[in-house]
Amino acid sequence: MDAAAGPGTGAGSGPGGLPVANRLARTPDHFAAAVMTGGVTAALIHNDTDAIVLVPGLRARGVRVPEDPAVIAYADEVAGPVDVPPSAVAPAKYELGARAADLLPDRPAGDEGPRRYLEPLPRLNVRA
Repeated sequence: MDAAAGPGTGAGSGPGGLPVANRLARTPDHFAAAVMTGGVTAALIHNDTDAIVLVPGLRARGVRVPEDPAVIAYADEVAGPVDVPPSAVAPAKYELGARAADLLPDRPAGDEGPRRYLEPLPRLNVRA
């Protein structure tokens, strides 16, 4: 952070001028409050690490996960091996990469012909 700019205005600042670390530290408080008022019943958290860190913070505030809110991670790269793994959406990254590699030989460099759209579906791994 630029000391001359003051708190909440440096490269580590987010919307509203709050330093990113402060916003992340407050996330369990805000989320728990939203769950307790009945406004939130689930959250899709990108990425696994953030979901894994969020769950103990919610439990420390009296929120029962997954009974009160469902917490679903997105990516499913590290969500499975933790003590209480969250459910996770696993994008079909390898399938997408393999299909894209298969298409490459059909597209010469500089070719501006029609595009192909691939829509591999993610997998939902339900846990807990």
